[in-house]
Amino acid sequence: MFLLLACSLYVLVADAKMPSPTRSATVMPRHAMTALNIALCLPFAAVILSELIHGHVAGNTLDSPSRFLIAIVVMFALRRVSENLPAWVSFGLPLGAFAAAVMASYSVIELTARAESTFLNPIHFGDIALLLGVLSALSINWLKRDCVSGVIVKLAGSLAGGYASWASLSRGGWIALPVMVVLCVWIGGKALNRRARWAAIIVLCAAIVLPVSLSQTVRTRMFTDISLDLSNMAKGQPDSSVGVRLELYKAALILIGQNPVAGLGAHGFHNAMAPMAEKGVITPTAADLGRGEVHNQILSYTADYGIGGFIAMLAVYFVPAWFFILCIRRGDKRARRTGLLGLLTAVAFFTFGLTVETFNLKVTTAFYATMLAVFAAIACPAKSESVDTKTGTIERN
Repeated sequence: MFLLLACSLYVLVADAKMPSPTRSATVMPRHAMTALNIALCLPFAAVILSELIHGHVAGNTLDSPSRFLIAIVVMFALRRVSENLPAWVSFGLPLGAFAAAVMASYSVIELTARAESTFLNPIHFGDIALLLGVLSALSINWLKRDCVSGVIVKLAGSLAGGYASWASLSRGGWIALPVMVVLCVWIGGKALNRRARWAAIIVLCAAIVLPVSLSQTVRTRMFTDISLDLSNMAKGQPDSSVGVRLELYKAALILIGQNPVAGLGAHGFHNAMAPMAEKGVITPTAADLGRGEVHNQILSYTADYGIGGFIAMLAVYFVPAWFFILCIRRGDKRARRTGLLGLLTAVAFFTFGLTVETFNLKVTTAFYATMLAVFAAIACPAKSESVDTKTGTIERN
């Protein structure tokens, strides 16, 4: 991402020497763009403020939130070169899904239990693959009608992302699919024409129903395993996938109640696991896994960084979602469709973050922040289009 930052700085410096561009007709109100930028600054601000209060600044805790700051620079640069950006992005999405499918196939060939990559565990791998697949399908006819081969590539990318998600056995990603259906029903009509809207709803519903109907693996993961975990919890055996998460949520809520303002500071939740296990507050198994993560992004930031962390997490999910809703409601065709892609990205990551930490890894943080920057830049380019009344051609100012 630092190479992307360097390229963005070059674009901004070069653009500063050019005449100021005319404001685009699709630019949202100034306060909306300002709010988005502030929201992306808040995670870094929350971390550094809490750690300064505690008198201990851990450099590795600043690495992931710094990606949001970089995304702001990237967004401003991309807004100035966004003319051909949709074409690259619309085919980059299926290519990313294809890459995920290839890695998933390799995992299956190697007989690993769950598909993953060398830099992502199965949960994050499956979540991102699923999102790439959905966005690939929704990018069909983004700004103009795609040729038949383009439609085939994007549909194949959608299937590839779905396959990689299935191979990862990541239930958190599957939970996001019904949420995406609701969004397409609620606001999709403003971003898609009637045929495309119903096609999106049907495809997403099929992505939910078919795996459950045809795959014993999916049924086992979604129903049998969860029922077994809940049954074991009722018998006083909480050391299961669901049970451990609930144990960690309980621990996080206790720690938040004890340190609501500034949180525990750097690695606070991690360091609190052993004492809580010794006191019998949580099981040793939960404590051991809790040293890695809380399995909930909002609880994680709130436990470590207090009320500032809580506000920062809500902001990085809901402010971008609000921004893209404005794009859908107020923008032109370009802004409306792009706004839908951005909205699905923000809401999907919020859903993912309910059962796993998404911003404890630099890769997932960079992916989310960059996607927000790209979609915001495409929806609200800095340069406007003007029509030459003599020739009828469109020019970029």
